[in-house]
This record gives sequence, C-alpha cells and structure tokens, in this order.
Amino acid sequence: MLTSQVKFNLLSREQVMGALKSTGSKDPDVLLAAKEEFASNYRPLKWFGIWGMVCGVLCTLLIILAPLGIPLFFLGLWWFKRAKKNSALIESTFGEYVGGLSGKGSGPFGLSANVA
Repeated sequence: MLTSQVKFNLLSREQVMGALKSTGSKDPDVLLAAKEEFASNYRPLKWFGIWGMVCGVLCTLLIILAPLGIPLFFLGLWWFKRAKKNSALIESTFGEYVGGLSGKGSGPFGLSANVA
C-alpha cells in the first residue's frame, strides 16, 4: 500500500534539513535513502507538469478547446517549474548537509568560518 501523497507546495531548506536530521545518522547511505524517500513525494509533480503542457498544446490545436488548453498549458508550466525548484533545493541541501558532516567546511552547512 502506498502511503505517500503527491505534494504541490514549494519546499524550504528547513524542511529538507529536518528530513535529513530526523534520521539521526551520519552515514551517507542512510542520508541518501532519506533524501530519496523525502523527494519521492515531489517527483510526480514534474510529470503532472509535462502532462499539463502536452494536453494544453493538444487542446489548443483543436481551436474550439483553446479556452481550456491555454490555461492548462500554463498550469503545466507552473507545475514543471515548481518541480525543478524543489528538486534543485533538495539536491543542494543534501550536498551541503553531507559536506558539512564530512568536515569539508568548518561551519554549519559546510560553510567556511573565515569568509570575509
């Protein structure tokens, strides 16, 4: 039984960081599994976006359905862009968190403490 539901909200860095910290582990494999599980709720949004854009274009080609197709295209475009932002945020936060754990940076999130 699938318990995850597709989420349409825009993620914040704190949400991703909380999901990674909730594992209580410093093992990169455990953190990768937690990242993949967290990201699985947001991945279908990309396919919804592609579906919306394709259906919007097809509806617009049938001129009589253009009033439905044009908003559907823009909705699909909005979903697709939101999915890309979420994916980029998850990847960058994961990289910072794992980099900070491995000691590549001396400050939080892998940032150097001697930044001028």
